[in-house]
Amino acid sequence: MAVPSGIESLTVVLTKQCNLRCAYCYQDDKGPGRMSRETLETAVDRVMASPFLRVSIHFYGGEPLLELESLRAAVARAESLRRPGQDLVLSLATNGTLLERSVLDYLIDHGFHLRLSLDGLPVLQDERAPGTFDALDALLDDIRERHPDWYHSHLEIATTLLPRSVPHLAETVEYFLRNDVADIRTGPCITPAPGWDEDWLEPLRGQMGRVVPRLRDHYRRTGRVPFGPLFPDRPPRERPRSEIPMCGVGRSGRIAVDVDGRVVRCVALAGSYQHFSPAMLRDRTAPLSLGSIGAPELEERSARLHEATAREELFSRKEEKYSSYGACRDCVYLSRCRFCPVAIGHLPNNDDPRRVPDFVCAFNLAALEHSDLLAREIGTLTRPSPLPLPIPVLTVVEKDPESPEGEP
Repeated sequence: MAVPSGIESLTVVLTKQCNLRCAYCYQDDKGPGRMSRETLETAVDRVMASPFLRVSIHFYGGEPLLELESLRAAVARAESLRRPGQDLVLSLATNGTLLERSVLDYLIDHGFHLRLSLDGLPVLQDERAPGTFDALDALLDDIRERHPDWYHSHLEIATTLLPRSVPHLAETVEYFLRNDVADIRTGPCITPAPGWDEDWLEPLRGQMGRVVPRLRDHYRRTGRVPFGPLFPDRPPRERPRSEIPMCGVGRSGRIAVDVDGRVVRCVALAGSYQHFSPAMLRDRTAPLSLGSIGAPELEERSARLHEATAREELFSRKEEKYSSYGACRDCVYLSRCRFCPVAIGHLPNNDDPRRVPDFVCAFNLAALEHSDLLAREIGTLTRPSPLPLPIPVLTVVEKDPESPEGEP
């Protein structure tokens, strides 16, 4: 069956501004800058004209709720353009600090999926934004009490792991389990991870080992395994090692539109809110630009992007990469390991597109080892589809990004 051409998934960067300044955020150039209504309307029109029967629009920033009126206008336009039989998926990535009840109720009324950035315990959330834990903890309680069905079906928590937060990992997972969060996506930061040492792999494994029995007991009570990194997926299909993708950046049909209307495949490559100061990132991401959202040849360029991605070593040749823990071609987890290639470009003083950050590699090793351990205890499961939101935070054990139902 032929796959239709066109845009299947659209991410719009509504603003480069954010009301927080998280220390580890890759967005290091926040400030004034918003998407014009004309650009936003053009983007919405293009995705809604797609031949796909299921299309997605994801709202991103900066903090997208700073542009709430633009978001509302885009939703109204998309819903007015939806064809009979066409499914529209809406989602939002937010730090949650502007999520007032009226805003939350609007999102729920329109069927939004929500990715809430929350690192968990107060000592960890303070690394993201000091003093925000109590408000976000109360927000979880409020949503769970007023909208329990939506809480369990449309809410995803995104946490970012730092080297100094490794000793708190098991306790963090326990906090989210107590709050009955149904989908916890955790991964290491893609920016430099100061303080990581090769020997810290064992403490990380120890923390993952403490999580396994908690997830096993939670599964026996609820039938769910909500912690993404340890979800006991079935192994992906076999393929030649030279064809195993790094990520979904080369997949056609999925685009992100920056505040100025420039189109890239993934929001991690948007240039409005970050400095591509490492030469490797600047030089190697430039060929992946797709031009303007208004360009008539956008779909054609998008369909050909996989060729440019295959030529760019930063985003391909997974089997040739390595870390201090060994060569990727020798790793039993090669086909299952997933991480954002941009992390390679952020590695300090690195000009080798094959050099994987040790922290990223260690996280994958520890997570996949313990995912297999959990699978032996409870069996493999079919993972629920993750929120269709391409966020540049590592999520391991994802579905095959080349499968029809998979996510990048």
